[in-house]
Amino acid sequence: MIIGSTEGETILTMNERNAPLNDIRVREAIAHAINSKDLIDGAMFGYGTPIGTHFAPHNPAYVDLTALSTYDPEKSKALLKEAGVSDLKLRLALPPPSYARRSGEIIQAELAAVGIQTEINNIEWADWLERVFQGHDYDLSIVSHTEPMDIG
Repeated sequence: MIIGSTEGETILTMNERNAPLNDIRVREAIAHAINSKDLIDGAMFGYGTPIGTHFAPHNPAYVDLTALSTYDPEKSKALLKEAGVSDLKLRLALPPPSYARRSGEIIQAELAAVGIQTEINNIEWADWLERVFQGHDYDLSIVSHTEPMDIG
């Protein structure tokens, strides 16, 4: 078995076309509500590195931005209050891979802890490509991006 870094980045996407996600304070509140360590341990079996960017740490273009989205539920609640958002309900569209489905359940629980209700919609790839990727009919989604420099 070879364990190494990869060009794969798993991200939580937020559709900022939809209110209140068009308010940066709400997007920051979501970021501060999620514990990256919980996601890495629970969804990726402990294999992963918080990156805070679209580049892996070994990539020459990597900039460590993890400090911008530290796990801080109290800050999350304060940002939601500052944005005037309460009783927020979001749709989380999840494609079939197990990383997305496992991550979605963790994110749903962590968002609930700060007062954000999340409806999980497990959908197939063709539907995800049509509704989420092309149609922008979602609030949140999870997807991994891999690049040609990937270890595989």
